[in-house]
Amino acid sequence: MKAKFRGIALGSAIGDAIGKSFEDLDIYQVEEFYRDLPITNFVEPHPSSPAFFQKPNETSDETTVAKLLIESILESKKLDIYNYFDKLKAWAFDETTHRYPDPFILKAIYNLSNNRAMKSHFTYGVVDLSGQDEKTGTHEMRNAEHTITEGLRFSSVEGILRVIATSMLHFENEALSEEAAKLVTMLTHRSDEALDGAILFNRFLVKSIKNDESLETLENRIELLKELKSCVKSFYTKKMLDILIDALEEGYSKEKAIVNIGNGNFVLESLGLSLYYFLTEGIEYPFDAFVSAINSYWEFGGDTDAIGFITGALLGAYHGYEFLPEDLIQNLENHQYYIYLADNLYELSKKLHAK
Repeated sequence: MKAKFRGIALGSAIGDAIGKSFEDLDIYQVEEFYRDLPITNFVEPHPSSPAFFQKPNETSDETTVAKLLIESILESKKLDIYNYFDKLKAWAFDETTHRYPDPFILKAIYNLSNNRAMKSHFTYGVVDLSGQDEKTGTHEMRNAEHTITEGLRFSSVEGILRVIATSMLHFENEALSEEAAKLVTMLTHRSDEALDGAILFNRFLVKSIKNDESLETLENRIELLKELKSCVKSFYTKKMLDILIDALEEGYSKEKAIVNIGNGNFVLESLGLSLYYFLTEGIEYPFDAFVSAINSYWEFGGDTDAIGFITGALLGAYHGYEFLPEDLIQNLENHQYYIYLADNLYELSKKLHAK
């Protein structure tokens, strides 16, 4: 099981680090600059990439935001949303550390820091998940006022990437992991699509960690996607799931999947395409799926680092870190630190759910 935690931490970080180098570039720009395709290793960032100033093996701030949540959980020995927000705020206001962060995340953090009392913003519907029992690590749930904020109804994929931390923490309890996933997402992203994305990403992470039988065969995966339509709220999320079902049933090519699902920053595009790679070839051929994911450019630029992050996390959850070549792990910036975080989060999760 510890290998799966390592797989999530390393797979997501490596997917982000490789994909960030050619984010937003179309296939013609990628072919002209890199020539030897598909890209399978860390490469120099393209001059037109938002990561042009970074080193090949460095992650973007998509990983930073998720890493801060893992650090917060380990420091608090539970999910403490206020502690996490303090870490996000310190990071957001220290621009010297930024690696082209999602502007929607920054805007949400600035709004919460400057304009409103914190407590009211961790409420969704009538369930307040801001607290945890000190001994068990479970979330306290109590009636509270409905206070969704229009200004935070963002739908960029960056809002759900941090879910890897809560899915690992509470993988033994699917209901609890889902509530935690929604909570950490709606700290900055509160659209129906973002919350649906958090639910789906968590479901697939937890099922992958457990090697759930719903992922064993193509028929089972299609049936799972049909069942998940009843768990989400947005019409657009249900439509994305329908396209995924069609992709699995008809055997879409990678190019057709990119065109029909999308590969952009919108959460349902990046998540949907990542699920396509994971569910079509990721179970049987994990590294092939990983390479396809990080090379998700076409005749229009793609959010290749987010798609690499999500697909890498899912593959790591199912297969463990062994699906990754050793040289990729060894050459990742601060790779030992990701292993440290994963191992300690595993021990904390085991301790919490043993009670």
